[in-house]
Amino acid sequence: MRSYLIAALLLFIFPQVGISGEAVGTSTQLVLLDPNNTGLDPRLLFSVSGPHVNRPACATVPSRFAIDLTTKSGQEFASVVKMAHATGMQINVIGRGTCTIWGDTESVATLFISP
Repeated sequence: MRSYLIAALLLFIFPQVGISGEAVGTSTQLVLLDPNNTGLDPRLLFSVSGPHVNRPACATVPSRFAIDLTTKSGQEFASVVKMAHATGMQINVIGRGTCTIWGDTESVATLFISP
């Protein structure tokens, strides 16, 4: 009973875990959108080699995720993605379940890397 209560509490505190997309693999492509050319805020789009499971309907480009580079957390996420891309490390991406940064690409909520 206690474990069910803890699981329910975690889903309440971190609701994106239950309804967001996730992909595990190596970074296969990085696209930096320059605000000088696009007129938009800087963004990083990246693809992951593994399947994008539970992706939201708005994420029509499979296994691609978006990071907003105008925020401190976005800049830190981008550093992790670029390091994983450069070294070939596996990356686990958990999305937000939304496509607010780039219309057809799920926004990043959490990143993990492993050798």
